[in-house]
Amino acid sequence: SNLIVAEDGKKLIGIVGCKGVKHKRAAHVATLVGVGVLPEYRGKGIGRAILEKMIAWIKKETKVERLQLTVYADNEIAIKFYEKLGFVKEGLFKNYAKGVNGNYQEGLMMAMFFSRR
Repeated sequence: SNLIVAEDGKKLIGIVGCKGVKHKRAAHVATLVGVGVLPEYRGKGIGRAILEKMIAWIKKETKVERLQLTVYADNEIAIKFYEKLGFVKEGLFKNYAKGVNGNYQEGLMMAMFFSRR
């Protein structure tokens, strides 16, 4: 597991986490979790910078080949952002999350693959 943060002075403004899988057959897989930048700091390249740093760390320091994440399927801004970084859409999770209004949201699995062979 690894965590990369962005700060403005002492204020935490951006974060991305990464966790691996303990199961032997999925030891080559890692999942991005908790990706976020405070609203007032968005659009300044902070998210891209911390994600690029995380991807570089994963490629250099781990044996991970598949990096995956889940995003709300209706979050077009985030989906386009991840696609620019090299993630591709893979599939939908039905009823993935439940909003405050009780409505269900679909999740979209996205991933990138870099073979170590």
